[in-house]
Amino acid sequence: MTTSDHFRYLEGLFHTGPYNVELKPKLTVSDGTAVITLEVRPDMFHGNGVVHGSFPFRLLDDAATFACMSQLADEFTLTASFTINFLRPAVSGTLTATGRVVNAGRRLMMAEAELRDENGRLLAKGSGTFMRNPNITTN
Repeated sequence: MTTSDHFRYLEGLFHTGPYNVELKPKLTVSDGTAVITLEVRPDMFHGNGVVHGSFPFRLLDDAATFACMSQLADEFTLTASFTINFLRPAVSGTLTATGRVVNAGRRLMMAEAELRDENGRLLAKGSGTFMRNPNITTN
């Protein structure tokens, strides 16, 4: 499998995942990075009219995870830990999460991610540690 084929495989895996079918986020993977976009919908809001924090977390974690997996030819990663800092609420438009690998070790990988709104305003930042899992393969 070529590198480009691997990136397209990961994108397909993401887009057909049951937890993504209804929300329809879009993922683009390249070497050491991943970008996810998602349109804000009213069913994402909690009581006070802003997007519930689980959605920014999910976008940041997924962007960081797929950035890590872009560098692994035949195994997945699992989130070992993830820290998020919320800076502004998301209320409308398109959200974009960009993840990038910071360090790739033999067993653990580290990645960072940022979430921005359609005007480029920084809404949240996250960083995580991801375990390589040779028992779950991409083949």
